[in-house]
Amino acid sequence: MQNDDVVLKMSGITKAFQGIKALDKVELSINRGEIHALIGENGAGKSTLMNILIGLIHQDEGNIEFKKKKVHFKSPADALNNGISMVHQEITLVSEMNVAENIWMGRENRFRGPYGVDWKKCFQEKEDLLNKLEIHID
Repeated sequence: MQNDDVVLKMSGITKAFQGIKALDKVELSINRGEIHALIGENGAGKSTLMNILIGLIHQDEGNIEFKKKKVHFKSPADALNNGISMVHQEITLVSEMNVAENIWMGRENRFRGPYGVDWKKCFQEKEDLLNKLEIHID
C-alpha cells in the first residue's frame, strides 16, 4: 500500500514502569482497510501499547499519528471523540443492563439528548454499524 493509505502510525513508543521497560521503541503502522491483531506472551506489552493509543496511559517517548496528524490523547474519551476506541480483553458486564446498554456504556456522551441517553440514536448507529460490517441479525 502507498504511504497515503497509512491511517495510524506509532513510532518509537517507549514506556517504563518503575524503571522496567514495558515497551522499547515500538513501531506500528496500520493502513486503511487493514485489520490487525496483536499477539504475544503475557507481559509482552500489547495492552500497554493499546492503552497508550487510547490515552489511558502516556508514553515516555515516541509519537502517534492518526490520519496524518500528530496526536496525544489525554483520555479514552478524547480518543473516542477522535474515532479511536478499544475493546478490553476482560469485559465486565452490568447484569442490570441490556445488551445495547452494555455495548454503548462509556459512550453515552455521544448519544446524550435533553432527557438522558438518546436510545433511538444509539440503536440507529448500531444498525448502521451492523449494515456496514454486513452482519445481519434477525
